[in-house]
Amino acid sequence: MVIENIHTQMGKLKSIASAVLIGTAETTVPNMLAMLCILAVFLPSFMMEGAARGLFVPLALSVGFAMLTAFVLSVTLFRSCRSGFCTMDTFTLTIAAGLKFP
Repeated sequence: MVIENIHTQMGKLKSIASAVLIGTAETTVPNMLAMLCILAVFLPSFMMEGAARGLFVPLALSVGFAMLTAFVLSVTLFRSCRSGFCTMDTFTLTIAAGLKFP
């Protein structure tokens, strides 16, 4: 979702840095809300008892940490990598050729 929005902004704006900032800012809150909704499903596993708790709590923790890490990286690291490695010339040539960005 972030990548698609950044490419949409690159088509509208002249600067890559501003396109990356605006594209990321527009998708941060929806991504965070989607992540929180998914994590809320795992909250009842912390109230279980016995063997079920032993099975589901590690699953909930691993999914939670993985999703939180992915969210933080998509907001911070991906934004800086995208503005550093992508140029407007490659974007224009790719759009003109009808190819899609990875």
